[in-house]
Amino acid sequence: MASDVIAPGGADEGSERPRPPQQPTSSMGGGFFHIYKSGQGYWTRMGTIAGSGLIGILTANFIYSDLRPRIPYLEAHHGWALGVALIFLAVYALFVFWFTNRPTSADFLIATDSEMKKVNWTSRKELLGSTRVVILFMFLIAMLLFLLDVEFGQLFYYLRILQTSPLSYTVDVNNLQPTHIAASTVTDPNTKAVLLQAREQIGNSLGLIQASGIKSVECVMSGMHWLIGHLIGLVVVGAGIFFFMRTDKGKGPARRVRGT
Repeated sequence: MASDVIAPGGADEGSERPRPPQQPTSSMGGGFFHIYKSGQGYWTRMGTIAGSGLIGILTANFIYSDLRPRIPYLEAHHGWALGVALIFLAVYALFVFWFTNRPTSADFLIATDSEMKKVNWTSRKELLGSTRVVILFMFLIAMLLFLLDVEFGQLFYYLRILQTSPLSYTVDVNNLQPTHIAASTVTDPNTKAVLLQAREQIGNSLGLIQASGIKSVECVMSGMHWLIGHLIGLVVVGAGIFFFMRTDKGKGPARRVRGT
């Protein structure tokens, strides 16, 4: 009797089996308010929405507070100005939702979120160490720039490019000497004329200044003293560097002496 059973390897073995119907995914259909691939790229989407929302709120505030005074009708009707701002905010929110929910934009945000999860974040110890280095370097650069600014400002003052010196010191009128007057700087218009006259007449300068009612005067170091101080500083620093280099060189490995 013939059997209806088909042995393995028969004629129907290579035939294509019917595929099951494709199930709808979260990215297919759903209308305008359907979220494309919901649940993926959560933090990048929330960050994008938060930044876009801040921009929209600031723009709506600009429309109501800054654009309203420039339009007479809106200035006379505050309610219309508020309505225009709210309408703009609603349209902007719909646009942001549509733009971030597009397949290309959403896929980009999802890929960004997946790449951020692959980032190898530094440990707490490494973060604190790097922060200390950055802060220390920032203070060193600030001090260096401050010193350079003071040095060039003082130099330009001696060259008569600047009228005000960055470095000055206060001298009491009773202790004022004729050498202070030639370099003193006064900005008070009531006493400037007296000091200018005193500079021309050094012999009577102390009496004129004391009679003017000034209690103290801002004075500047003379150019010669400033130059001598810098020369002494360069000699001290150079000697220190030379001594350090000689000491460090002496600590090197001893040379081998060949025997005869």
